[in-house]
Amino acid sequence: MNESEVKEKTKEKILQAAKREFAENGFAGAKLDSLARRAGVNKALVHYYFSSKEELYRQVHIRFLGIGQRADFFVVFPPVALTPAQRFYIVMYYLIKLHLKMRDSDLFRIVFWDILEGSRFCTEALHEHRIPQVRIIERLINEGIEAGEFDIPNPRLFVMFLLSFMDLYMMESEIFKEQEMFRELYGDCNDEEILNFILHAAFKALRKSEKMNIPEIPQGIMEFVEEIVEKVVHDISQGYFTAAFEKIVEVMTRSTK
Repeated sequence: MNESEVKEKTKEKILQAAKREFAENGFAGAKLDSLARRAGVNKALVHYYFSSKEELYRQVHIRFLGIGQRADFFVVFPPVALTPAQRFYIVMYYLIKLHLKMRDSDLFRIVFWDILEGSRFCTEALHEHRIPQVRIIERLINEGIEAGEFDIPNPRLFVMFLLSFMDLYMMESEIFKEQEMFRELYGDCNDEEILNFILHAAFKALRKSEKMNIPEIPQGIMEFVEEIVEKVVHDISQGYFTAAFEKIVEVMTRSTK
């Protein structure tokens, strides 16, 4: 292992330890001494890689949530015309898959701590992730309404309902997983069942006609979306989360014109 690889490995150990320390104690209660012990390094080495606790806190959010990063995301989407219902399905599938794959009890705790301590980074995350998601999904629903595919009285509230359910279901599953009530509340649902439930519930609420079913998506497109999800999760620190989301919508929309 060369020097560069050793440095990257040490930095990653510190970031992993910092994630755990901030999850247990919040920003205010986190101690660099404790963090260094978790990482198996001395405190001086923590300062060598990160100038302050504030900088380390920011780097944890960049490393594990991609907040503050904005990388270009090049997508060559299969040239196929899609209906508004198909585009809505693909976008929701992408978001649900990411939520499921990025579940991390430490990150959930860091978010809760951040809210309690004044939303140091939650506000930034809202502007980078949630607000663009709400606007884009609302636009897709309105396009479905105009095309006669959907019928919903308040698209924006419906979008917030969907996204809030996704967040709370996954966050609270971490809270309840050590409790006796976990099986009663969550059963034995696997990720595929959760994904299908949310998609079926969404289309049942949106459909204008009782005869409308969940749209079929070409297999090649779904495989392509799966590849994008894997890349975003693997390289989350590059800031692909929202960039990939927006690019998928852009290319899908362009393909229908």
